[in-house]
Amino acid sequence: MNAEGLYRLIHSLSPAQKTNFSNYLGAGKGRKSKFKLLYDRILKTKAYDDAKIRGKEFKNAAKFYQNREILLDKIIQSLVFFSEQRLSMRSYIGKAMELGAFDHARRRLASEIEKAQQEGDQDLLRYYY
Repeated sequence: MNAEGLYRLIHSLSPAQKTNFSNYLGAGKGRKSKFKLLYDRILKTKAYDDAKIRGKEFKNAAKFYQNREILLDKIIQSLVFFSEQRLSMRSYIGKAMELGAFDHARRRLASEIEKAQQEGDQDLLRYYY
């Protein structure tokens, strides 16, 4: 998901989902992470502004991409965690697909299939396919 897509996703979350996300991260505990800083900046901006969101912390494109991916992952996890579903790979991938994070879901599924192949877990492989 590109930066603008992540911006739209965050702004489309309901107030309850945003609260749940903050609770999921354990807001206010310990050091503030870079992806949380990114989340806060996206929330503060009224319209997508790449320069304002990046600031000096994310001038490096690789760091910006990495923190966007972590943030998206955490958002998906929190949405699954606070829904009626059990946090499983199937519910995670389904939620990612529902949010339009197709590449993210595809990479996670490929990673899980590779792990199942390495472990020789035929039942799990059948399940994923």
